[in-house]
Amino acid sequence: MGNSIDFKGQDYEFIPYGCGRRICLGMSLGVATVEYALANLVYWFDWEQPRDIASKDGEDDVREDYANSRGIMVTLTN
Repeated sequence: MGNSIDFKGQDYEFIPYGCGRRICLGMSLGVATVEYALANLVYWFDWEQPRDIASKDGEDDVREDYANSRGIMVTLTN
């Protein structure tokens, strides 16, 4: 977060992925797999807004809180 290092560019902190002609062939598959797993976690878990955060209108509208702040804290419920 807030880091300007890109694993596809000329930053050599991620040498196993390489750069130029020696770039890792499985890098795009790895990125797609991580994105798919994260999307499934976000989609299938039952997320809800914490009870101590009340919206301005008394309704549970997460979009309103997200749009007006830097981020929201959500909890996992089963």
